[in-house]
Amino acid sequence: NDIDVRMEVWDNFGTFAKAFMTMFEITMSPGGWNRTGRILIRTVSGSYAIFFVAYNFIVSFAMIRIITAVFLKDTLNVAASDQEAVMREQMKQNEKLVARCKDAFMRADTDGTGELSLEELQTVSETQEFQAWMRANELESHEISGIFHLLDDGNDGVLTFDEFFQGVMRLRGGARQVDMISLMSETKRVMDSMQEVRDSF
Repeated sequence: NDIDVRMEVWDNFGTFAKAFMTMFEITMSPGGWNRTGRILIRTVSGSYAIFFVAYNFIVSFAMIRIITAVFLKDTLNVAASDQEAVMREQMKQNEKLVARCKDAFMRADTDGTGELSLEELQTVSETQEFQAWMRANELESHEISGIFHLLDDGNDGVLTFDEFFQGVMRLRGGARQVDMISLMSETKRVMDSMQEVRDSF
């Protein structure tokens, strides 16, 4: 009857605390507005239908956005962690590569001058250990003379470690054939000779 309906409406919305708890239940419980909302719509005003439809739409949209943001944040954190791990691994690989090149350079530098001559490089290239290192970097040990002249950017007949390391980085990896290395070396020599001729005039 009318008294029972009024009492139920009062129990749900009679005070601020009761209204707050009712709206909290409606917000957190899917379909929780069904009984309470229908009482207001049927007995108080049909306009409450607009309120509950709009309220549930806004709440549902907001919760979906929040859940999406949480998952997106987790995904970005995982991606960032993976990227950092890849970068750390790449840095470790680069450090190992520098260390191996440094070790090979020091073994070849038998006189301890910090520079490699062609004779020193040819001598060390005959050792199995250095040949294995060159194969690991996809360099041909029997083209050591061409490689030396190709790496000698200063054209001073010796290789510094920087020239050695940077040259190895240029030549390693990919499909580089012995003929290509020789061709590049000969081209470099011809260009140097032409420059000397120009300078003489």
